[in-house]
Amino acid sequence: MGATAQGQLPWIEGSEECVNLTSTGNVVEQPDVVNTAMDGEGENAEEDGFRIPTGLTERQQRLLVATPEERERGVVRVLKCIVCPKSGFSRWESFTRHCERTEGHPEDLFFCRFCGDFFSRPEARDRHEEKPPKECSNVSPAKAEEKRTVTLHVHEGFKTEIDGYLRFGGKMGELFCQRIKKLYPDSSKRGSRQQSRLKA
Repeated sequence: MGATAQGQLPWIEGSEECVNLTSTGNVVEQPDVVNTAMDGEGENAEEDGFRIPTGLTERQQRLLVATPEERERGVVRVLKCIVCPKSGFSRWESFTRHCERTEGHPEDLFFCRFCGDFFSRPEARDRHEEKPPKECSNVSPAKAEEKRTVTLHVHEGFKTEIDGYLRFGGKMGELFCQRIKKLYPDSSKRGSRQQSRLKA
């Protein structure tokens, strides 16, 4: 994969990995990335933007970057996530999947039964379990259970924090996947590829 003119790795719509992010203090910053939805030519785009579907959940509504005027009109110019503002989407399906399944702020967690690593998508967990990496099989059942318990505890705290952020604003701390990666840097999940992108 090539880099953009600014030397950044391009963002790929639908990517659920927690990659290419940096953090300073308690505030998440994301480097510039390629955003294909900004031209408004996506499948769900209309001439004046993207019509907001009536079926969005309350959480999806809060994660949507939209001005009060856009909400009143029922149309947003671009599809963006308020927690991940550098990402862009060309379809509502991609935006709603991101809201629920991104590792940065997952709604639900799915765990490897062998190593206790978390996944935000069940199909990603299933692929991991079908071909577990070497590090996965080296984790004891007790360590895997501890990892699941700690990850669930961190996730509950994160959900409370992100709910407060979405309701009242303020500063958002590190993304969920970054918090877990700090706790378990030797995780079998994505190994050094993820670590190197987080350090970039």
